[in-house]
Amino acid sequence: MKDLLLVNLRGNLQIIVLAAKEYSEQLGIDACIRLFEQFKSYEGLYFFLGSYLSSSEDPDIHYKYIEAAVKTGQIKEFEHVTRESRPLINDCDRFVLFPDLILYLYTKNMLQYIEEAFAIFKKFNLNVQAVNVLLDNLRSIERAL
Repeated sequence: MKDLLLVNLRGNLQIIVLAAKEYSEQLGIDACIRLFEQFKSYEGLYFFLGSYLSSSEDPDIHYKYIEAAVKTGQIKEFEHVTRESRPLINDCDRFVLFPDLILYLYTKNMLQYIEEAFAIFKKFNLNVQAVNVLLDNLRSIERAL
């Protein structure tokens, strides 16, 4: 698979994703993820992890899928998964990643999604953390309101 990605990443991506799905049990999901990440193939990662998302409780799979969705412009999928992903909420809570998520959205000028992220935080009683991150990182207090 690595050789096919080296030769023609774009042209061979579909077959690599299919092979990764088919042989992920033998290769290991983590090895497949590393392969796509090594080539910075967020599109491949997005399609590969998408097949595992509904059956996985692994917060790393959910987080990497959301990251790949954002990096490939799949904003509707980002919105959907962040609303529904309990493993992501657990992972963010456990590793205190909420500030990172808010900061990422802010630095990528995805301000409309900060409000949605705030609603998620509020749902899990983490809204104080979200507001603190916004206040720490926004240049203007008016933008925070």
